Amino acid sequence: MFRSIDSHVHIWDRSRNEIFIAENQHPSLKGKSFLPSDLKEILKDTLCKQAVLVHGPATLDHTQFCIDLCNKHEFIKSVIGWVDLENDHCKEQYIEFNSENSFKGIRLTPLLSSNPEAYITSANAKVLADEIAKDGNILEILLTTKLINNLIKLIEEVPNVKVVIAHFGLPESVGDDFGYWEHIMHRVSSFPNVYVKVSGLSLQNNFQEDLNKAMQYFNVIETAFGFDRMLYSSNWPVCTAFSTPKYWKEILDNIYKIKQTKDSDIDKIMNKNANLLY
Repeated sequence: MFRSIDSHVHIWDRSRNEIFIAENQHPSLKGKSFLPSDLKEILKDTLCKQAVLVHGPATLDHTQFCIDLCNKHEFIKSVIGWVDLENDHCKEQYIEFNSENSFKGIRLTPLLSSNPEAYITSANAKVLADEIAKDGNILEILLTTKLINNLIKLIEEVPNVKVVIAHFGLPESVGDDFGYWEHIMHRVSSFPNVYVKVSGLSLQNNFQEDLNKAMQYFNVIETAFGFDRMLYSSNWPVCTAFSTPKYWKEILDNIYKIKQTKDSDIDKIMNKNANLLY
């Protein structure tokens, strides 16, 4: 039995009076806390040994909170934080966080910007990407499919930066235009330092329908990126608006079984790639 690494979880602590953007999209999450003790049980339920803690609220204070949690809990492997890309001191913010061993990079948040296209291709984005690449750290990004062209422009300027695209590149953001999503994911996959997280689909809790849907997206990512650049993640607790981390893992287990995926390739997706990257 594999002991996996969940490459994308959040902690929501209501006592900190923070704003959680995801609950605007998913009202069922409003008012709920999701704490380290809850995460520990989720990891046990999904046979994961550790998780990568990704910032939730886009604040410097929350990033430090995540780092402190990682330093306290062995089951939190590392942290992907946030800096204010629209502040000319974003490089200095990154450098300060990078003094922490548990800090592995930052996530860009163009969907929170009034001009997401310019946010991704800004001078500050290039400066930050250069610094991250120099340190061998990770530039993660949560973006809609239509913004991937802008990400490609940034990667062309800093081709050696390691980039992780969240949640399949949000294919459902282009509605029924599966062909466009497939095309752009193949295009961005041509850059060898780009990885993708296998997570974030809206599920209906109809197992066969959800399996068919996930298989369709999984097949494209497997062909484009290969097993060496795919990362299992649950997107807990946001995923609980649709289902559970265990349900998503069962979907993936069935995909592996149907496709007769080799154990060594499953281990790359579920464990090895994240262990090397984070």
